[in-house]
Amino acid sequence: MHARSGDKGGDANLGVWVRDFQAWEWLRSTLTVDELRRLLPETRELAIARYELPNLGAINFLIRGLLGTGATSITAAGRAGQSTRRMAARTQHQSTEISLSQESHR
Repeated sequence: MHARSGDKGGDANLGVWVRDFQAWEWLRSTLTVDELRRLLPETRELAIARYELPNLGAINFLIRGLLGTGATSITAAGRAGQSTRRMAARTQHQSTEISLSQESHR
């Protein structure tokens, strides 16, 4: 699984993608808006749009207002970087647990 983030003003984009169909089905069914809110509690009160890009094996989230006044604000940029790293680490940990769980059922 791979992730990339970006910003436009106070809004943040978070793209997450995988490289094979089995992983895509897992990503598509697991990484919902509710799961993103669980992984990034600071998004709890924010508007989030989720876009599936199945031909790319990707999901893109548009998180409105995550960066406050914009990424050029030092505290907002720090918050954005921390949020993205936190989400990637939590999701990677979760996918490892799922992968290990699947291996034990074979």
